[in-house]
Amino acid sequence: MRKVSAGFDLRMSANWSLGLIAFAALWLMVSGGEAMDSLLFARAQLLGAYLVCLLVALLLVLVVWPPAGRWLLVLGTSAFVVFAHRYLGLPGTLSLLMLSVGMAVAFISVSAGAVTAVAQTVTLLALRRAGLAAGGEISVAAFATWSTLAILSWVYHPIYQLETWSWSRYQKSQAEVEEARRRRASFHSDRSVRRLL
Repeated sequence: MRKVSAGFDLRMSANWSLGLIAFAALWLMVSGGEAMDSLLFARAQLLGAYLVCLLVALLLVLVVWPPAGRWLLVLGTSAFVVFAHRYLGLPGTLSLLMLSVGMAVAFISVSAGAVTAVAQTVTLLALRRAGLAAGGEISVAAFATWSTLAILSWVYHPIYQLETWSWSRYQKSQAEVEEARRRRASFHSDRSVRRLL
């Protein structure tokens, strides 16, 4: 969400997602060795190592510069989904790109979610053009991405309206307080002048 004046921040914290990334990395690196052939298991471990590197980078960047950390989380998740599709070949993997849109909306803003959805659509079309994904899978992933953006925009709309209303009400109240102080000071100065006369 947007950052509001007076020190209020309506965005969700990105910290909870760090635990999910750690869990996914651990799961990819240790589970499924018996169920997968050795090449697929090695690829899963490589993706797990990517998530560990992403986690370390996020821990560092979120402390130093939180806005860049949020974007790193969104872009890193998108890249992970594309890598997972490419190297694991599991059907439906590209549909997980909707997670990045959800993260962008929740951790940054709705407009950041729209930018992410556009970038992912371009990525999906490039994957289709390169022959790395089937048309049906691209269609489902694009539908999931844009549906996620539409639903979250719809959900956050009342929150943004409330934010705008409350901020304008606060500013109006502040102006009224200042006007009352000015009138009171004027009244007291007029009263003091009358006493002197």
